[in-house]
Amino acid sequence: MHWLGINHNDIQAAKLELLKNKIEGVAPETIASVVNFTKRFKELPLPQGAVTIESVTEWEDVPEDYLEVLNYLQTRGAAVADGYDYYWSPSTKHDMNKRIIIPFYHDHNIVGWTARYAGKPPAGTPRYFNSHLQPGYIFNNEVIDKPDRKYVLLVEGPFDAIATGGVAITHNEPSEVQCSRINALNKEVILVPDRDKPGAKMIKAALDNNWHVSLPPWGEDVKDASKAVEKFGKVYTLATILHY
Repeated sequence: MHWLGINHNDIQAAKLELLKNKIEGVAPETIASVVNFTKRFKELPLPQGAVTIESVTEWEDVPEDYLEVLNYLQTRGAAVADGYDYYWSPSTKHDMNKRIIIPFYHDHNIVGWTARYAGKPPAGTPRYFNSHLQPGYIFNNEVIDKPDRKYVLLVEGPFDAIATGGVAITHNEPSEVQCSRINALNKEVILVPDRDKPGAKMIKAALDNNWHVSLPPWGEDVKDASKAVEKFGKVYTLATILHY
């Protein structure tokens, strides 16, 4: 109900009424109809001049900035490089020409994006530059709608989600709306936090929501799931996530 935008006080009142009925032995009213509630997200445009990353290879003059971005993407390993439909823009605004653009999809529509700087950015330049992040959005959410999925792998960043077939909250602390949406799936949720201080916030959210937490011994040089896939491969990484 929170995810659908219902007022917190109304939700609490409904909870109290249900508890009262349970104590008094009042059977709940049955409803024959089924209502399908679907969260809607507004379509948002990609950065100016954005084109699919494959299409640039057909240009008469391939920009040097594009080649640097493409080379960086290849360094992230095949699971990341080949696992998503990326975009690139020649625009110099916000250094888009030096970033790999990762669209956010929902129902096959683009509802936002993040742009990752290719390599280590100069001092004062953010590693990620995002569009407006719509409340409640979960990156790669299409995979959690599959009925045969027993587990939901929850990670922090888009590359981690792409590499593992999981979903990402796109920052280091899930919102109440995101938590509600994940919990409504009725699947086993396994959080794989980054190995840094912000990852502690993710672990607190997991404890609050009764999710599993996996901390495989990948080594000091592996700080997240995408790096683990790059180093060990996808099958081994997923096996260790489940084991630990």
